[in-house]
Amino acid sequence: EVYWPNASFTISADGTTRTISGNDLPVNIPTGIYPVRSSDPAYAIDPNPSAITAQSVSFSVPVQPTFASAPSCVTIATIGYALDGVPFSSARDVQAHDAVAHEVQDTCSGHPRPGGQYHYHSLSNCIPHIAERTALVGYALDGYGIFSPYDAAGKELTTSDLDECHG
Repeated sequence: EVYWPNASFTISADGTTRTISGNDLPVNIPTGIYPVRSSDPAYAIDPNPSAITAQSVSFSVPVQPTFASAPSCVTIATIGYALDGVPFSSARDVQAHDAVAHEVQDTCSGHPRPGGQYHYHSLSNCIPHIAERTALVGYALDGYGIFSPYDAAGKELTTSDLDECHG
């Protein structure tokens, strides 16, 4: 378990704009050791050679986002940020495989990409409020909140509860 004491992440709102900034290091959650060591059993499956490095992040989203005229699914790039400062990437890797099934991830369900950005491809049990009902756990790049996978009654949402883009 590696912790990042220099991790920083802030979310602030001013009128119609929400500003998200930080250094892409996870705040108060551990990561695995990267690059994956050759002595680690995971090395035989995915010898991720990338080291986790700080990245400069600063962008704004609307406080009151508006629906698009038609739904569109996400790309493989960053799609949002968890409240612990870790970016969410799509569920697919650059080869369009299911990233969770094809890439080794640490105990918090994250790993670095080339260039050093630590990120998630799925919801992590390490994200603040993830086990709570209808709790805000992050923000998508369009400004909409990302919520825990449990409805107000505590039932875990399933694919049938979601839209065509799995949102």
